[in-house]
Amino acid sequence: MRVARIVAAGCALLALTCHAEPEPATVIRSAPLDASRPYFVPTHPRVTTTVRFSHEIGAPDGSVSVFAEDAEKSNGAEYLVSWQQGDAYLTVTPLKDARMANLNVPYQGRTYVFYFYPVSDPLQAAASLSLEDPAGSAGHPATAIDAPPPTPAGPAVDVTRETEFARPYLVPVTPARLVGFLDRLKVVHAQPPGTQLAALASAMNVEVAISREELGAARPEHVFSASDGVAGELGRGTNDFGWFQIVLLRAVRDRRLNCIGFICLLRNTSDHVLAFDVNSFGARAGGEYLVQRVSDAASILQPHEQAPVYFVVEAPRNAPLLATNTWRLSVDLLSPRMNPGAAIARGFSPSAP
Repeated sequence: MRVARIVAAGCALLALTCHAEPEPATVIRSAPLDASRPYFVPTHPRVTTTVRFSHEIGAPDGSVSVFAEDAEKSNGAEYLVSWQQGDAYLTVTPLKDARMANLNVPYQGRTYVFYFYPVSDPLQAAASLSLEDPAGSAGHPATAIDAPPPTPAGPAVDVTRETEFARPYLVPVTPARLVGFLDRLKVVHAQPPGTQLAALASAMNVEVAISREELGAARPEHVFSASDGVAGELGRGTNDFGWFQIVLLRAVRDRRLNCIGFICLLRNTSDHVLAFDVNSFGARAGGEYLVQRVSDAASILQPHEQAPVYFVVEAPRNAPLLATNTWRLSVDLLSPRMNPGAAIARGFSPSAP
């Protein structure tokens, strides 16, 4: 009797397993790469959906109230998106009360539109979607990815959309990206102009401008070019404030962050111990003044001492500034307090060597 029960339970489990096995084309899907049409992707909270391209993709762009990158700080978001710079894929998982929403993915100069929508059966959700080059996918069969999901019965709902077009290559300026950019400035500073700097700038996707002070100290007879990793020459290098100087060596622009990093020397030209506010570095280009977002600098300099300074500013989204501007740098001196007229008084200015 006991053996019969075990056999019956095993048969029931086998039948349930066979019934639960989904069609491979439902769970693992592929579609031709086509930026002229949207992709409709079914999702489920118990299924992680991976969308894969052939090469590196840009930062996914979606509504901040719908898509979140941190599950602990979702703040009512409906989808969790996971992506890192340099990846050729992204993962999407619907959260509680998720509804249909679109996510735009920049890829090789074009934008691909995805509409994610929830389904009640996890076996109907797409666990993997691979986008293939149309040249290698002739005769590709149509799938549910090619058509929108059926419209549920009920009253029509108005859909609101953003009217402003966002630049697809821009990424959010997060604290982690700012610290990473600060570390990259130190790597750029250590590399002299030449083929290696050109390869480094290309790999980092940055443009490097060098001041006349560094050009003169290196090879005054040589004119640097893009083959040396130099995008241009800076019009101003030394910023003299009487008791101290800020000598700009290089300006580095990260186009995707729309940020500019400065590599400088902070030089004490007085006989006093100077204390600086390292949170007050700023850069002016014409009428545009930009305050630092992050910096790495010494706060105290002994008489006639100098130290390297690295800081990053963020340009306005609608006014991307190049690295080759004529920059005027500044920092606040905390101690000793200088007479406002000391910077222009001859007695406080350092003598020419």
